[in-house]
Amino acid sequence: MTTTEPDAPIPLVYIAGPYRAATAWEVEANIRRAEEVAYRVARCGALPVCPHANSRGYFQGCAPDEFWLRGYLALLERLDALFLIDGGRASDGSVAEVGRAMDRGLPIFYEPDYGALQRWVRRRQGDPVVITCPEDAERFYGPVAEITGMVRAACEATSVVIEAVRAVTGSGQGADQPPEPSCPMCGGRGEVCAKCNGAGRIATGNDGPHITYMDCSACHGTGRTTR
Repeated sequence: MTTTEPDAPIPLVYIAGPYRAATAWEVEANIRRAEEVAYRVARCGALPVCPHANSRGYFQGCAPDEFWLRGYLALLERLDALFLIDGGRASDGSVAEVGRAMDRGLPIFYEPDYGALQRWVRRRQGDPVVITCPEDAERFYGPVAEITGMVRAACEATSVVIEAVRAVTGSGQGADQPPEPSCPMCGGRGEVCAKCNGAGRIATGNDGPHITYMDCSACHGTGRTTR
């Protein structure tokens, strides 16, 4: 889970999504879906504000729908961001909430991109990004693997050039010779770390729907090891 310093402000995130439905069963299903999303938002380090749970069936009939719609738009004025549940675009109430958030210039996040929410939370708190959401891990580590292959190829090509220079100038390095050149891309650390396979991070645990990662201790998060 993303944790915060005691004095760091915790952002308040509004959970937007469909509530009303044709049957009481479908309404309850919408509420439980919103609660599930709220749980994952909290795991990303933000405090979820979930109107669905606030106006559960216990309040049915005490006020017209307009009361709740206007009240929650007023509540949105006091919050820091909005997270839209998948399918929320089909809800008139959610559309109005998204419109109000856009008018205020609030960040809007869309399910299932919890990784984007977590990065935003960490930046607000001035902390380095810590990846715990599996969706974000997949999105992050895919490009890393591709870039690692490119760097490896560039290092190998540079090594060929260095060997060619040695062949021309002589293999020994005397006292009057300049220092041996190293690869400008990896600084001579051309070996891919065997522990993390060049990713720079390894999984440390699986907490329900979340995977926690930390910097690889063998390469200190660089993905390379010294030759």
